[in-house]
Amino acid sequence: MDVIPEILTPNAFAPYGQVISLGPLGRANSTRYAADVVNRRADAKLNVSIFQQVPATLPLTVRAMEKHPHSAQTFVPTEIRRYLVLVCPSDRDRNPNIKQLKAFVGDGSQGINYHPDTWHHPFTVLDEPGECVVLRFDMDDDEDTVWFVVENGPQIVEE
Repeated sequence: MDVIPEILTPNAFAPYGQVISLGPLGRANSTRYAADVVNRRADAKLNVSIFQQVPATLPLTVRAMEKHPHSAQTFVPTEIRRYLVLVCPSDRDRNPNIKQLKAFVGDGSQGINYHPDTWHHPFTVLDEPGECVVLRFDMDDDEDTVWFVVENGPQIVEE
């Protein structure tokens, strides 16, 4: 199965979380509550991470998906040209429903916030190295991140 990414828009991404619009610079502005950063465990601590990635090339075969059952996960680009966002709903067994995989391409003017318990592919930059700030509530246990190995996964291709 080949999947062609679409442009990341707030409406298309809404079932999975929020798109966070950044910029334009050169104006005085503050956007409050730009994302619904949910924490479902009172004892979890805010984990602020910096992700630096080398670019992936397309076609890309989906080999794994992940989710964070108890926390939203927010990505705010600091230096990114384009990145890939892959998401899907859960099936009846609460595994990723790969047949309903959606692919989006975001750019450096867009952050994303995944709802808790949303299946998504690990963060993947395209074209050139990239960096982002990541926010998630963690307890440093096995429930922070749940992984699923995808057998014979689809390929993400460009038009």
